Amino acid sequence: METEIKFISMHPVSIIEELERLNTISKLGFDEVKEQQESFKYPYLQHYLGNILYSGKPETATAELLRHLVEDVLHEEGFSEVKIKAGFADLIIQEKKVNPLVIELKPGFIRTEDKHGKTNGIAANKLIYSEHQSQVQKYLTANDYIILTDLRDACLFNREALVYYKPFFRSPLPNCCACTSKTIVSGITSGGLKISM
Repeated sequence: METEIKFISMHPVSIIEELERLNTISKLGFDEVKEQQESFKYPYLQHYLGNILYSGKPETATAELLRHLVEDVLHEEGFSEVKIKAGFADLIIQEKKVNPLVIELKPGFIRTEDKHGKTNGIAANKLIYSEHQSQVQKYLTANDYIILTDLRDACLFNREALVYYKPFFRSPLPNCCACTSKTIVSGITSGGLKISM
């Protein structure tokens, strides 16, 4: 069943620039988050910040934002929480049935609280790929490629990581979006990765 994707009229380059600006933030207080929300033109970045601040689950908020980025920048459809042989993938981009692009997400930001447990802002949550070895390797038993990302960094793994755990390609996610838009999706799903930078 095909679903209709509603694309944002904002140019993909402008969306990527806003994502890059989001990724420069390390920590914001409660009021600063609201100011930043208003400064973004891309509505899903605004929603993302609010979702993190107002007790949304960080990984779910990240997944929602990435799904919209896939639609509005790559012009592809992403599917959330998809059952694959090795478990549930956070996001799948599937052009062909043979080899979907599996994306495992980690939250880019987390909510911060004061000593009384009251939300007082948000802070960046750095991706450390070595902490996710068992999960990445589990997905690689059923898929040829996986991207591990927190919306800042993108670590691309292939099945070689089952033996020697290390991404074969690592880059800021906005660079991957800007440089490869269709290349990543069509290259991986056709069976071979073709990244030209």
